[in-house]
Order: sequence, then structure tokens, then C-alpha cells
Amino acid sequence: MSRELIIEKLRKIAALAERGIGGEKVNAKSQLEKLLEKHHISLEDLNTRKPRRTNAFKYFYKWQRELLFDCYHCLVGSGSFEYYRARKRKTLYFEMTALQEVELRDMFCYYKKLYAKELKRLTLAFTHKHHLFNYNQDDSDDSSKELSKEEIAAIVRMMQGIEPSSYVSRNRSLE
Repeated sequence: MSRELIIEKLRKIAALAERGIGGEKVNAKSQLEKLLEKHHISLEDLNTRKPRRTNAFKYFYKWQRELLFDCYHCLVGSGSFEYYRARKRKTLYFEMTALQEVELRDMFCYYKKLYAKELKRLTLAFTHKHHLFNYNQDDSDDSSKELSKEEIAAIVRMMQGIEPSSYVSRNRSLE
């Protein structure tokens, strides 16, 4: 559990310790003291809220949107979060601190590049597995670069994980 989630839960217990009635108030106080000591958090940490603001994150493809959510959950931790999506603009808005925004932008950019690279490998593995080659491909295309032994080995491993399948032309079956 992230430190922010722990602090948020401790704030709720502190509120109960202040406004609770009878035994509820006493139990909340004792639980709060134990948890503050356990997590090495002071009452001042509970009272100082970091300013949060709405931050826009643009994406272009569905996989980028899913990756953005995954990065957000990795950064903030599981639990509830606030976001909304602009209609038809492919933009997500998250409520977070400035530090979280910088970290999320950096993480999303890193994994987006890594995902795109792996997607190129997957495309090569898929086309080779199913014998979908373009023999007349122009040599000026960037995709015709020489591959290293490591890249070829990674593509072969991907090919092995792809289920074999054969296309049957409808025209042939009608003859």
C-alpha cells in the first residue's frame, strides 16, 4: 500500500477520533496512535495536504489509454482514483500532485516507447509465422533494417508463442 493511501486512511481514523462518540472515539484514538507509530507518520503529516490539481494526458490508441491507466495504478497504487475523459478528444484527466504528474508522464512515455517497439516485433513475428511477406518491399523503408541476433531470437520466441493457423480462400473452396 502506498504512503499516500495509508495517510488517507489515517486521516479518516483521525476524523473519527475527533468527532466520534463514546467508545468509538476512544478506539479510534488508540488505533490511530498504533498506526502512526507503525508507519512512522506524525500527526503533522496527516494535517498537511499536498495540493492536487487536474492534469490532462493525451493518448491516440486504445492500447495507450490502457497503458496510461496501468501506469497510473502502478504509481498511485490500487484504490479509488479520480479521472474523467474528454468526449472524442482522447484525453484523460487525473487528480494528482505535481510530483505524481511528472512521474506519470515520465513512466507513460517510457512504457509507450517500449510497447511500440514490442509491437513492431510482434508484427514481424506474426507475418513470418503466417508467411505474409511483401517480396516487393522498397529497400528505403525503415522496417527493412538488418536485425541483430538478439532481435531475431526475440522474434523467433514470439513466433513460437503464436498459435498456428492457415487461411483458406473462399474462392478456392467454391471451385
